Amino acid sequence: MIYLLVPESASATPVLRGTAVASLKKIYTDPHFWRLAPLSATSVGTAWALQGLWAAQWFTDVEGLDRAALVQHLLVMTVALSLGALLLGVLADRLRRYGIGTEALLAVVGLMFIAVQFAIILRWPLSSYVLWAAVAAVGAATVLSYAILASYFPKELAGRANAALNVCSISVERLSCNMPLASSLNIGRLRRGIIRRSRTR
Repeated sequence: MIYLLVPESASATPVLRGTAVASLKKIYTDPHFWRLAPLSATSVGTAWALQGLWAAQWFTDVEGLDRAALVQHLLVMTVALSLGALLLGVLADRLRRYGIGTEALLAVVGLMFIAVQFAIILRWPLSSYVLWAAVAAVGAATVLSYAILASYFPKELAGRANAALNVCSISVERLSCNMPLASSLNIGRLRRGIIRRSRTR
C-alpha cells in the first residue's frame, strides 16, 4: 500500500557512507538527543521487556492465573499497545494547541509508568487488566519520542535520529531481559558450589 500510494521524491539522492557516519555522530553528540533518550529508552524499553517476556510468567507464577485468563490479559495488553499509540498521538496534538509540549506529556507518561510498576510490585488492590494495559500503552510512547526528535533535527536526519533512539530502547529491553537471566545463572552456580563443598566435607 505504501509503495502504491506514496510518491517517489524526484530529488532523492543516495547517501554516502561518510555522510551517514557524520550524521550519526551529529545525532549521538547532540545534547537534545541525550535529554530525551534516557527517559524514552528506559520507559519504552522496559515496557517492551515486560510485555514481551515477563508478563506471562508474572500472571502464572505470581497472580496464579489459568491459561484462559493469561490469554485474556495478553490480548488486553496487545489492544492497549495499539490504541496507546493512537491516543497518545491525539493527546499530544490536543495539548500542543494549549501550549503544552510533547516533552511534558512524555514526562507524565514516564511518571505514570513508575507508579504503575509500584502498584504491580506492591500488589495494590487494582485491576490487573488496567495496570498491565497501562504497561503496554507505555510501549507505544515512541510516537511521542519520534515527534520530539522531529522538532530537534532537520527532516533529512529525523529517520536516523529515530533509529538511534530505537537502538537505545532495544538495548534497555535486552538488558531488562538478560539481567534476571544472569542473576538466575549466578544463583545456579552458587548453589552448585555449595553442593560441591558439602560433598567434600
